Amino acid sequence: MGAYAQRELRRRILIGSFGGLLIVGACGLYWRLRPPDAAAPAASYAARLRCLECGHEATAQVAPTDRFPLRCPRCGEKAWQELWRCRECGAEFVPDRAAGVQRCPRCRSVRVGSAAVP
Repeated sequence: MGAYAQRELRRRILIGSFGGLLIVGACGLYWRLRPPDAAAPAASYAARLRCLECGHEATAQVAPTDRFPLRCPRCGEKAWQELWRCRECGAEFVPDRAAGVQRCPRCRSVRVGSAAVP
């Protein structure tokens, strides 16, 4: 094998190795930066809850798959609802699920949302 053929062989091996390293590096970078698996169950969160029967209020861990109303630990009725908080006046209330747009019962603001504990 001549000198030119040996240089050409080394050059092709070097270019192929560099390309392989680029592919391995890209795969590693993708693996490190990929978004979380969508099929993984979402974590539970702490929410403020109020029983509509006995008035018991507490903070409890709630899974996103839980269906409200939950069973109240004090009276045993299925009336434990998640509280919402008004961002205007700070009032906490149980939202009316039948209403289309949720409004604060105190100030009638539409700036309301879950009272989940951050």
